[in-house]
Amino acid sequence: VYRSVELCSLLLLVRVPFVMMGNITQSLLSAAEDNSLLLVTERFLTLSMVFITTWLMCFYIIFISYLQLLSEMTSTTDTRFYLSWWNASTMEQFWRWWNRPVHTWCVRHVYLPVVRCGWGKLSAMMATFLFSAALHEYLVSVPLRVCGHFAFIAFFGQGLLCKLSAWWTQKCGPVAGNILVWSILMFGNAAGVVIYYQLVLQSL
Repeated sequence: VYRSVELCSLLLLVRVPFVMMGNITQSLLSAAEDNSLLLVTERFLTLSMVFITTWLMCFYIIFISYLQLLSEMTSTTDTRFYLSWWNASTMEQFWRWWNRPVHTWCVRHVYLPVVRCGWGKLSAMMATFLFSAALHEYLVSVPLRVCGHFAFIAFFGQGLLCKLSAWWTQKCGPVAGNILVWSILMFGNAAGVVIYYQLVLQSL
């Protein structure tokens, strides 16, 4: 009962930051038209903060509230839906830790079959990110009814980003690596919000 009430309450509460993101993005685009660099920067930083807050709320709703409720209803014993992804020092760690059900599925049905076909681990990783890129682009573009490409490029480029973040962590340490991971999550996704918001406006 507690989980059900919590889930319903959070689903209502999370609507607020979603509305805020729309208003902030609209004011950011207006500032860009006026060539107000300072206001654009302030709006983008505000959007990044609101987005990461909304993203964390959605993470809690899905992985802690909904999936835990589902596991209790189905008496599932494996409830490790995520690891401590917030401590990830590289993007590769983040992708392995933050969504274990999807990661396990991709490894089993995409990564390992490619490796068994004789391809190298790097090729298998790129194939996995290619599949993930196509899936995320579909999940974003179809509901918005736009023909975008940012999600596809962003996810397909994660293979390179994993290598770069690993190099950065090796050179500067795990704390700097964790800061880089959080920066990518905040600013990269905020940029995606602005791009798709513009595409939606253009399609109206």
